[in-house]
Amino acid sequence: LVIDKSASMTNGNNILGDVKTAANDLVDKVLTDSLKSSVRVAVVAFSGPTSNNATTSESNSVTSWTFNNTASTVKGYVNSISASGGTNTEAGFKKAYDLLKTSTAEQKFVVFLSDGGPTFRLTKIKEKSGNSTLYYGTGSSDENGYNAACALAWADALKTPVGQTTLAKTIGNNSNSNDNGKIPAMAGLGAKIFSVGYGVDT
Repeated sequence: LVIDKSASMTNGNNILGDVKTAANDLVDKVLTDSLKSSVRVAVVAFSGPTSNNATTSESNSVTSWTFNNTASTVKGYVNSISASGGTNTEAGFKKAYDLLKTSTAEQKFVVFLSDGGPTFRLTKIKEKSGNSTLYYGTGSSDENGYNAACALAWADALKTPVGQTTLAKTIGNNSNSNDNGKIPAMAGLGAKIFSVGYGVDT
């Protein structure tokens, strides 16, 4: 479960509450007594810094809990999520990749729940905004599409069939190659991704 916990998930609405209900319902369905011997669920909650133009890292963008097959435990993880900050979708998908890379499951799934596009990224990319040089996203718009491109690179690695490898990617202006986002080639995990958008088409 990859769950958006950015501030907009609770700004004037209760999207996060709806997401928790949906996630917990799913957990109850897949971790029944008859299924839990063959199913495990991990939870990744992602957001981003609370200030614009901030440096991002996994530690300030992701909270995660490893695989478990006890429904009450996994629902406890989900229920402990609170919202704040921006939206670092790349961090959420990267953490899902890292967790699923350790899994020996025959079939891997990612259920991604979010209410909007990414406003931050983990990958350092040099871009200009007015007189400022930005590296990790502004915290608001994504005019160049860099945040989304970085997130999709990890989603592609999750979906790429086992035994295949993604191509290394450079995102941004190649003339600034020393500062641009380089995403390495990654082994495919063969996961199926289900994306649920709240108020947006994800």
